[in-house]
Amino acid sequence: MITVRKGKLFLAGRMEVGEKTNQEGAEERLGTCDLWSAKVHMIGQPKSGTVLRFNRRVPDEVAERLLFRTVQGPKGLRFNKAGFLDRQTLRNFRELTPASALEFDALLKKPT
Repeated sequence: MITVRKGKLFLAGRMEVGEKTNQEGAEERLGTCDLWSAKVHMIGQPKSGTVLRFNRRVPDEVAERLLFRTVQGPKGLRFNKAGFLDRQTLRNFRELTPASALEFDALLKKPT
């Protein structure tokens, strides 16, 4: 799970996706309506996640190496001329390449 704040990438945590569903499906599956309103919800495999830490900044050199799977082949993140992440570059769900997932795994093992 990642987020962008002030043009910089943060790695909050990791989970293996067990199910992709819509708002109604997530409410039914999780037994609550107290969820963030979204068109798509990812529900993790039991016990597959890490503790969420929202202060784990991804170093710029790591963010620049990250690749995501697309039908056209691996694709990196977009940065503006000032070196900040483009606001739209992560607006959709993305799947990391195996090498990029290893980069994140290494960051998750470091103390915050």
